[in-house]
Amino acid sequence: MAMMARRFLLVTAGSALFFSGLFGLSALGELLSAMGNLPARVLRRALVFPGRGEALTPGTVAALVVFAVVLAVGMYAVLRWADVGWSWRGYVGSGALVGAPAGVLAVLVWALVRAGVEGAGEPEGSPASLFYGSLTYAPAWGVTMGALTGLVVWVWDPELPAGSERAARPFQARGWVLPSLVVGWALIWSVIATRLGPSGARDQPLLIPLRWLVIDDRHLGVLAVVVAAGVAGGVEALLRRRLPVEGRPGRAFVVAWIALCAAPPAYAAVTAIGDGMLDLYAAGPLNIGWVAEYAEDTGAALVSEPTRIAVPPLLLALVVTAIRLRLPARERVRAEPDPVRPDRRWALLVAGAAVLYTYFRIAVASLSPAPVRQAEIVDAPLLSRALFLLTPPSPPGDEAALLWFWSVAGTFLVLSALLGYAAVRGQTNRILPVGAYLTLLGGLALAAQLAWNGGGTIARALTDQRPPTSATVSEAAAFTAVYVPFCALVMLLVHVAVGFRVVRSVLDLGSLGEDEDFDRVWDKLTADYGVWKRKTAAFTPSRDELRLMSVKAAGIAVVVAVVAGAFQGFGVGRPVGQVTVPADGFFLALPSLPLVPGPQGADLHWVLEIITGMLYALSLGGLVWLGLRRLNVRERRLSAGLAVWGLSVVAGGLVMLVRALLEAALLDGGFGPGDLVEAYSGVGWQMGLLAGIPVAVGVMMRPGWAPRGPVLRYGAALTLAVAAAPLARLAQDDGQVAIATATWRVEHRDPQLTVDVRHPLVQGGDAGERGRIGAALSAPVRELVETTLEDYRRYPPRPTPEGGTHTTNSVTSRFTVVRDDSTVISIRYVSLVRTVGLRPREIGHAVDFDRAFGRTLTTRDVFTAAAFSRTGRERLAAALRPHLPPNLAASLGSVDVDDGLLQINLGRGAVEFTFGRPYFCNACETFTVRMPPERLPGLLRRSR
Repeated sequence: MAMMARRFLLVTAGSALFFSGLFGLSALGELLSAMGNLPARVLRRALVFPGRGEALTPGTVAALVVFAVVLAVGMYAVLRWADVGWSWRGYVGSGALVGAPAGVLAVLVWALVRAGVEGAGEPEGSPASLFYGSLTYAPAWGVTMGALTGLVVWVWDPELPAGSERAARPFQARGWVLPSLVVGWALIWSVIATRLGPSGARDQPLLIPLRWLVIDDRHLGVLAVVVAAGVAGGVEALLRRRLPVEGRPGRAFVVAWIALCAAPPAYAAVTAIGDGMLDLYAAGPLNIGWVAEYAEDTGAALVSEPTRIAVPPLLLALVVTAIRLRLPARERVRAEPDPVRPDRRWALLVAGAAVLYTYFRIAVASLSPAPVRQAEIVDAPLLSRALFLLTPPSPPGDEAALLWFWSVAGTFLVLSALLGYAAVRGQTNRILPVGAYLTLLGGLALAAQLAWNGGGTIARALTDQRPPTSATVSEAAAFTAVYVPFCALVMLLVHVAVGFRVVRSVLDLGSLGEDEDFDRVWDKLTADYGVWKRKTAAFTPSRDELRLMSVKAAGIAVVVAVVAGAFQGFGVGRPVGQVTVPADGFFLALPSLPLVPGPQGADLHWVLEIITGMLYALSLGGLVWLGLRRLNVRERRLSAGLAVWGLSVVAGGLVMLVRALLEAALLDGGFGPGDLVEAYSGVGWQMGLLAGIPVAVGVMMRPGWAPRGPVLRYGAALTLAVAAAPLARLAQDDGQVAIATATWRVEHRDPQLTVDVRHPLVQGGDAGERGRIGAALSAPVRELVETTLEDYRRYPPRPTPEGGTHTTNSVTSRFTVVRDDSTVISIRYVSLVRTVGLRPREIGHAVDFDRAFGRTLTTRDVFTAAAFSRTGRERLAAALRPHLPPNLAASLGSVDVDDGLLQINLGRGAVEFTFGRPYFCNACETFTVRMPPERLPGLLRRSR
């Protein structure tokens, strides 16, 4: 054995010295340098010794000798420990593996010898500067020389050294050690690099071999380290399946070394995305130029820090092996895969794919210039708005915007992982679980809606500010409609890949190619498949149970819609076509079956509300039928309930899309489906989120129970009674009321605060109605006065030098009765407010009170959904422009009816638009435009 080892070492060292000297000391370097093209430059960097100068100097000779000796000893150790047998792959791979650190060591020796022997007094500097200046292509040169040497040795002397014996003590390679060490050392090195700075880290010779993956301040750097750790762990797991390492620490060290060498290329592949490729890709996705740019940036990222692919993998592999040797060995019996239920690791992989893909989108979006987050963001294309929710705010110094972003995006990251995990755990094993896409889609849609509602509410509570854009609900809706299906597809691909591997193990599909008797193997496989299917069927619902759950889901949805329609008849809540969508946080939207028409009568909008409610119930029943077919409803009832909830969100979004198509086809005005989809942005998803709660609870509380006999009859009678209850409300006659004037005046002893507000005083009619009308009509000025009093208490008047105080807080208000009849009472206020440190402000308010339903009308009650789209805003501006003063008409590009500077009153035979003083300019006078309904085709929902 000693003779074999000496022979191997001599042949390996001699071959390495011969080839490195041949390519490094001949005229080859000069020839390749003279050629100058790209292949010649690549060959020169791979074949010629990277030390400056090609003369036969003592430094160069010493470097090549050290390289040959280190390469020979290293290849001997790797081949002996790995024990891979007679294979050219083993020789070439071991040479390339050892060649990288050997090349770095050779350049270090060259730098020391040249600085100490040859270069005394030369201006080239210290050994550190010489070393760093010639280090760039040292690993590439070492890998090339090592691989070439390994190939020659394999051809010359294919006898391997004896393999290593098994360790005397038990040894197990724990899989979590290597990825944890990759991330841990990346964190440590990032702290060191941050404290020293770029130049400081470069000038420390001892730190050069320790450079590893840097976590910079970009999201892409964090993602790159995570991907590198995952790739290294995956490569090690793959190698350990082919080369078992139990009881063999030497082989485990080699395997860990190879796996760690895969981390830097993965890190470079991720960080190169932000180095210029994105601009070329955005300019032309089909242009091959961005691929070339990406490949060049990846190579540049590897070359910029060459030691991280040479020295740190070797050192970290030693540390990994030492840690594993110190860890107590445990006898772990490998569990057989469950033939029915996906295990935790399976579900965690799918959930991790969702988190990783979402964070990748955040990292990529953070590289591009963030869009201007203003009200005009709603005019952006749908595909662009879909990614706004994952785009960090710009500038990053805005703490409120940053808190809003991470409250929503961070909540989605957490919920997508939890709901994705629950969706996979609730499945049953199948060969190709493609049907799980619907469940995964529902889980992600539910996560998106919960993230917007919950995260938005948290952000509003923490910042006490509105979101940094007025279209955040639109962003969330576009995100759910466009991004969520793609993310669910990524999760499905991971789910299918893992599921196929598990089923392959359960059915022993690998034995098909091992036995020549194919018929016998096929019969056995068919029998095993039948047994497996029967085991799976015991946990999935039968056709009768599936039909029952589908009918229950649709029935509960109908009951929810009927109850919501009844409450809306009493003025509580709004139909989905009239829901006011706030800019932030939670809002109420439920499907409704209003059996009693609204104040506008049994028009087409009332019919559309009924169609929407019925379509929601039918679509939810169908989605429950499709989504629960392969779910483990016997044991995973929570997962099944979350699946029903998520399918309800999907059903709400689909139903509002169908409603937009129907409304565009049936209503006048010439609006397209896209305008209606924009107007209903977010309403459908919110409707499915809220209505899905009772549906999910009712379906999964007792999945096999079905109401029968008297329960069905009494339940149907009660539902009809609830639906007809608003008839009693409409039948009431509260009598005529009259509007008088009352004054609310507050004066302090010294003129610090003055409140002089005139508000409507309701007289006549029923006492209850008088209270409701009075409270609704006076609400705007009451809020204004309370705000002024709060400002007065928070910012008291400043004393003057003469001993008095400034009169800085006052509010005066006057109102005009626009309409007063048995149907609608309409009031318009004009208020003048003076506050500390501010100029006097003129504030307008408009109140329209519906007497029949006892509630204040919103703009959604007066205008159709199309009026809230971009086309509707432009069309409304075009209708108003001829009635404006000539000097203001040209500046009116679009009109947003939700603008606080615009007051809208529902008058007799016309809708009145009052443009307040600051709407166009501070010096512009307030004026009112009356528009008859016939001049606003397709924009008015109610004109009387």
